[in-house]
Amino acid sequence: MISRSTKTLKNPIFFRLTHSTTIKNPSFSTLPSSSSSDIPKRLHHKDWLAPNEVLEVFTSLRDPNSVRTALDHYSKRKDYKPNEALYTLVVNKLAQARLFDTIDNVMARIKSESKCRLSDNFFRTVIKAYGNVGGLINKAVETLYDMPNYGFAGLL
Repeated sequence: MISRSTKTLKNPIFFRLTHSTTIKNPSFSTLPSSSSSDIPKRLHHKDWLAPNEVLEVFTSLRDPNSVRTALDHYSKRKDYKPNEALYTLVVNKLAQARLFDTIDNVMARIKSESKCRLSDNFFRTVIKAYGNVGGLINKAVETLYDMPNYGFAGLL
């Protein structure tokens, strides 16, 4: 009887399940990655980055938890000039990972900085992320009514 249970544990599938220490789903991770190694080297360069280069950097990020860290790092650069395309990319990456608290933080940053004009397409993306992806209907409606506070001058 003991030998049978030993054979079961030697099975590669059971061994991986019982001895695995890494979390494969980033939505269950409690601590966001904040090490500078998660930030692409291009954000560490002193050279100025064009908006399309910044988008390439954020597109290349594999770990959704590093998106917030990279955005914080990018905002400290002299060439920091956020645009709607960057914010849309950030919101989409965070929504795919179901990091809605981080989306809230990014939205608060956007509101406080007011460095770029946002279209209704951006807000549609955010509302869809909250409503469709996250099932956060109240947050989606709150975002809809909060649009004028972001400097949005569309029709409401």
